[in-house]
Amino acid sequence: MGPITVCHRIAAVLGLCLATASFAQADIFVDRAILEFSPSAPAQTLLVGNGGDEPVYVVTSLTEVLDPASATPQTRTYEDLRRAPVIANPQTLLLQPGQRKLVRVFVKEAETRTDRVYKLTVKPYIEDIAVNRPISDGSSGAIKVSLGYNILLLHRPEGSSPNVEVSREGGDIVFFNAGNTNVLLKDVRQCPAGDEVGDDACESLGTNRLYAGERWRIDLPNKDTSKALPVRARFITVDKVEDLEFK
Repeated sequence: MGPITVCHRIAAVLGLCLATASFAQADIFVDRAILEFSPSAPAQTLLVGNGGDEPVYVVTSLTEVLDPASATPQTRTYEDLRRAPVIANPQTLLLQPGQRKLVRVFVKEAETRTDRVYKLTVKPYIEDIAVNRPISDGSSGAIKVSLGYNILLLHRPEGSSPNVEVSREGGDIVFFNAGNTNVLLKDVRQCPAGDEVGDDACESLGTNRLYAGERWRIDLPNKDTSKALPVRARFITVDKVEDLEFK
């Protein structure tokens, strides 16, 4: 869940957020980075809190990732969640300092053949505020900075069936998800040969959420095909975690 930063100012040059400006910050927090849905579990709850010392008005919006397996996925944003395939209730809320509230999130159509992927944006709404003095005289303006969150929403089909095929092509390793739901490939790494080799001797290759139909090709650091050094990874699906090794 990556925080997103939003800067607001009035009468500023090109809307830039200057380091010399005076800042006020709206501090909100959420309790979950990912929400999982299925036909048997179409609703979840998200806790949103105000960790600042001023009241904050929180707004939500939804973006659907239309083709998550693509290298350049297309998206569709819903500012009004009443028209969206996923509902957040309430869509807006007022939080006093230290206050926490639950937001109920649910999918309208529970049935799906493959994963549907969304990002729910939760952020403070901050009106533009007046500049203290003209920017042209070199003085700072008044800026409010707000931190928001993109919550990943995963709507899986009933009877989710991940099926990751692994192959070697030259000096590369290829992961292909032939199933109907995503798999998190965590801590992928290439290791020296030997059963007693610890992870500290391995070279990290990254982490990736592999969506249905997605192909992930990794350029291995050691390309000696005669040795075919093993690649380890942790596979995380909706109901289990496996540590696997590919030789």
